[in-house]
Amino acid sequence: MDKQQALTTLNKVKAWINTTLKQYNSCLTVKDFDFARLSQYFSDQILRKTKVAIVDQCPVPPLEEYGVPDLAGSMLQNPDGMTWRDTFFVRHNAKNQEVIFFHELIHIIQWELLGEDRFMIAWAVAMLTYGYLSNPLETMAYRHQNIFINSNAPYDVALEIKSELELLPEYLFDITKIT
Repeated sequence: MDKQQALTTLNKVKAWINTTLKQYNSCLTVKDFDFARLSQYFSDQILRKTKVAIVDQCPVPPLEEYGVPDLAGSMLQNPDGMTWRDTFFVRHNAKNQEVIFFHELIHIIQWELLGEDRFMIAWAVAMLTYGYLSNPLETMAYRHQNIFINSNAPYDVALEIKSELELLPEYLFDITKIT
């Protein structure tokens, strides 16, 4: 896939995200769930502006149709949570699991700090290069999730994520690596 094809695919995914999010524009916010610990790790602003849709199945774009079958195959099958821009989707069976919300909030911060294009390119390149569990954006989320599970020492997650994102290798943002 050359750069122009990759940009076309990126634009298709962005259009899919827009369409999908319009269907869920009256979502609840994280704050509406009133989890006990999230406010110790995330600002009130993040908790109030992040939308949550409770779904039977998390929406995933038709990546195979968009010409990236390898990326389509790397998407998790029926995950408990999935983040698209400023909204995350949580399956009904996980809607009371604070740890799922914590994990998805990490991705919300990543989207916000990297910007839409850089986040999607980095996520795609890392998925194709490393796979799901070794994708640096996912390992970051899981590492913080484990701290959340195993410690009661709150910290500013957004500040930590910002520092970690600055250390990502530049090739993760090279759209031509999406093939």
